[in-house]
Amino acid sequence: MMAAFLLYYWQQVDFKPEESLIFRILYRCSIPSIFIWILSGYFVKDISSPIGIAAYAALERPVYCLFLVVAMFGFIKKVDGKYILTIL
Repeated sequence: MMAAFLLYYWQQVDFKPEESLIFRILYRCSIPSIFIWILSGYFVKDISSPIGIAAYAALERPVYCLFLVVAMFGFIKKVDGKYILTIL
């Protein structure tokens, strides 16, 4: 829900994420980070500390959603296409 409000705000202030260097860096890192975060769940079974398991369980969904929202904004705003054209 917060992502929808952020997208609406960006439209109101005429923010173009495809022109923002910070957003392009976050977008480029978000796709590999999604796969790394999913694979990190495999290594949780080796953690014996209840605090470690609780920390992972508390952070797993919000962090995954953050990566996914950044990737979706990049897909929707076509961040990568314009960046590739400026390099060429």
